Amino acid sequence: MAENMTTDAAAAAETVLRLAVLLQAGVAPARAWTHLAEAADPAAVRVRAALDRGVPLADAIPDAASPPPRRGRAPSAPDQWVEVAAAWQVAMTVGAPLAESLRGLASALRDAQESSDEVRVALAEPAGTARLMAWLPLVAVGLGVALGFDTAVTLVTNP
Repeated sequence: MAENMTTDAAAAAETVLRLAVLLQAGVAPARAWTHLAEAADPAAVRVRAALDRGVPLADAIPDAASPPPRRGRAPSAPDQWVEVAAAWQVAMTVGAPLAESLRGLASALRDAQESSDEVRVALAEPAGTARLMAWLPLVAVGLGVALGFDTAVTLVTNP
């Protein structure tokens, strides 16, 4: 599951960066999403479908860019597309340059994902050690039996 979240976050950062490049080149926002959808970007396909249904772009991004959760699974958290929609809405409201805002957001998404990866790698060793330590008592009992010691009697009768 963590690997899937890594893939989703990397794909979101890549999509946002591509979108920023298209917008900086002068492509209209709706046309930029269409171009990305034609390039088979899954999030862009869902946003484009929402736009075709008449959903405003600011609402289409968080609603359609994240696939619905599978049955029995909670939605993934954190959802990068809510952040993208918020940045989009703020940039449109205050008149900030959207392409530069999206470039900064793509960089922030990528940095957050790299930090998450580093934390996961740093915690892998202690988690492995904890699993090993949990099995050691059972291994010791098994080794005692294999060597011919009366381990069961020792464990039950001695205080």
